[in-house]
Amino acid sequence: MKYDYIVWDFNGTILDDLDLCLDILNTMLEKRNLKTVTIEQYRDVFRFPVIDYYKDVGFDFKKESFEVLSKEFVKYYQTASFNCGFCETVIDTIHTIKNTYNISQIVLSASKKENLDEQLNVLGIKDLFDHVYGISNIYAESKVHIAERFRERVGKDKKILFIGDSTHDAEVADAINADCILVCQGHQSKKRLLESKHQVVDYASQILKELD
Repeated sequence: MKYDYIVWDFNGTILDDLDLCLDILNTMLEKRNLKTVTIEQYRDVFRFPVIDYYKDVGFDFKKESFEVLSKEFVKYYQTASFNCGFCETVIDTIHTIKNTYNISQIVLSASKKENLDEQLNVLGIKDLFDHVYGISNIYAESKVHIAERFRERVGKDKKILFIGDSTHDAEVADAINADCILVCQGHQSKKRLLESKHQVVDYASQILKELD
């Protein structure tokens, strides 16, 4: 088998929460009399750590802290996310891998672990994955440290494919010596994903041809 593990990002890769995140961002901007952004602008500016793109869209951390903004976002986001659908072809792809290939599938996200577990349970897909990795807070910082812990747990010799929707996912994959495929249905534009120099596909189902 070409890979021992497939590591999936969650937001924008499995969960189709792009419109929800944009709506919440614009609600927060309007509340502060700041200029709202279009979906194209959002996908061009979004990045990790999230605090950086918050600065780009106009939030003033001299007036209120990033911690306050993060708590406000989660208040709007968590329950509403239960009504989001899945990115096109991704669930069928995960099922195909589970039923056809001897490959362990993992979720690794910059979401708080407790919130991520709740989402996976409510959406009814937690049983599709062997392990779930999230961070310990709500501030959507780098995922590199949890990916490195995962790599240490499974060993340097295991072959890993990382699937994500952002250039940060490519950075995480590089940090743990994993292959990476980016799917351009999520939070960053295809143009930005191509800058990562990793393979970019339109749909998750296109990764299946890379598994044989």
